[in-house]
Amino acid sequence: MVLDGVEDPHNLGAVVRTAHAAGAAAVVIPERRAVGLTETVARTAAGALAYLPVVRVVNTGRALEQLKEHGY
Repeated sequence: MVLDGVEDPHNLGAVVRTAHAAGAAAVVIPERRAVGLTETVARTAAGALAYLPVVRVVNTGRALEQLKEHGY
């Protein structure tokens, strides 16, 4: 799951939790203009962070292109 511009830690935690339940391989978030992995995110994710990697990237568009190249 690729996210862009999620600034609320509760929203990010909920998305991580939902992505894990839906079977996502990882969550990709930008390094800038987005919330980082905080204690609030971890609490809201309700343990999903232990099973689902969260990757921070510099350029979301380039990350999408690389994912396409690898068959995602």
